[in-house]
Amino acid sequence: MGRFDGKVVLITGGGTGIGEATAVAFGKEGAKVVVASRTEKNLKNVVHQIEKSGGEAAYFVVDVQHSKDGKVYG
Repeated sequence: MGRFDGKVVLITGGGTGIGEATAVAFGKEGAKVVVASRTEKNLKNVVHQIEKSGGEAAYFVVDVQHSKDGKVYG
């Protein structure tokens, strides 16, 4: 039984580095993980890692710097 059983977490920038490690760690602790980043290939890899360890995960390809109004933030 994990510390985050029954919880859902959203990790932005989860395709590589600290975001990837965080997503995998939450998955191992029982959270359902939603991973968001700009690169689908990386996201698929993270979801695969989480599922391989028995967790549940989904991904969305997004760029959180761009808004609907076309302005760039960040």
